[in-house]
Amino acid sequence: MKYSPSSGRTMRTRSLFLLAALALCAGCADYSGGDNAASEGAVQTVIDLNLFEMKGGTTTWTLDTNSAEFDAAKQKARLSHPLIKLYEGKDLVTEVSAKQGLMDMESGDFTLTKSVKAQSLKEKITLTGEKLIYASKRKRIWTDEPVEINQRGATVKGQGLEASPDLSEITINQQSTKIPEKLDKDTTGLLNEGKKH
Repeated sequence: MKYSPSSGRTMRTRSLFLLAALALCAGCADYSGGDNAASEGAVQTVIDLNLFEMKGGTTTWTLDTNSAEFDAAKQKARLSHPLIKLYEGKDLVTEVSAKQGLMDMESGDFTLTKSVKAQSLKEKITLTGEKLIYASKRKRIWTDEPVEINQRGATVKGQGLEASPDLSEITINQQSTKIPEKLDKDTTGLLNEGKKH
């Protein structure tokens, strides 16, 4: 795993076609507020929701969630037990799960909270914490809160993090490392690289 300098955290909004989900909600969701609730931006709930984003015919992420509460007025969706899968090309590289989440339907950004766990299938890294944000346009995972990274027995803790979707490049703030008694070659390299920053 490589560590690289942070590229900054400026997030720009963009338009997604996720508002189509709201149109679907009108026919299949429970909502409150009377006959004109949908037009007034009432919260609409969808059970067992699946969403995905595609660019150039290639899937960039998918979302599976037990339920989603769409608020048209705020352009937000509250998620229950979300599972986000991140792709590079045709390859699934990372899965991120949590107890709760919030999706910004305008930018496509996700804020995951409570028992957050990101697993890199490519790098064999597990990242845990109580809050992680995926900035969809920038394709970056980041947080300002405590995080823990585990790879082949080595544990790295920090306060704040920014990473690439596949967790191959990670910048950790206020880092501390717990070294296991036996290290394999890859883990030793990880720890040596981390000490350079």
